[in-house]
Amino acid sequence: MSCFISHHQPTPLRQGVNFYGGNYHNDGVFWWIQSVYVHPDFRKRSVFKSLYQHVETSSRTNPTVCGLRLYVEKENTHAQAVYHRLGMKDAGYTVYEVEWKR
Repeated sequence: MSCFISHHQPTPLRQGVNFYGGNYHNDGVFWWIQSVYVHPDFRKRSVFKSLYQHVETSSRTNPTVCGLRLYVEKENTHAQAVYHRLGMKDAGYTVYEVEWKR
């Protein structure tokens, strides 16, 4: 797993992109982008776009990687629009989980 964090001087941005080789596909491995958060004061400044482009460039130079994936909450239409503008599309999956209450 790797992590990329964007910093803006003098205040660091609270955004990181974790990715790891996960889903194997006929053509290779998808890297997953996870834990994306941009502090509201820094939104609409292409912060995610810059990090995404860095990850995309890195993944395209790796012959085992066939693409990028991420998940997003259904209600987060703003983030979905950003991902769409970057060339991503709905992959048609729904995430299921069970949470243990402690």
